[in-house]
Amino acid sequence: MSVYLVAVVDVHDPQEFRSYVTDVPPIVAKFGGRYLVRGGELEVVEGQWPVPRVTVVEFPTMEQAKGWWNSEEYRPYRELRGRTARTNAVMVQGLAE
Repeated sequence: MSVYLVAVVDVHDPQEFRSYVTDVPPIVAKFGGRYLVRGGELEVVEGQWPVPRVTVVEFPTMEQAKGWWNSEEYRPYRELRGRTARTNAVMVQGLAE
């Protein structure tokens, strides 16, 4: 069953964050992930949306998603993101096929 990482990100240091944008996709792919949404234009249609950037990454399984999140390859980028942006993220299982 697919698992989705949904993150809302408010980047406050775009220059340093740039390496996250370029270097992380190959690491995501190594764990079977693929980007479905990555910081595209958004339009609020209901309620309030305080952050300008949304990312959705699909992984085949929760194990692969957690493997990526906890991997040695991703750790320095997770730390970089923590320095350069404010993020809220969840991993959520998709519907059964």
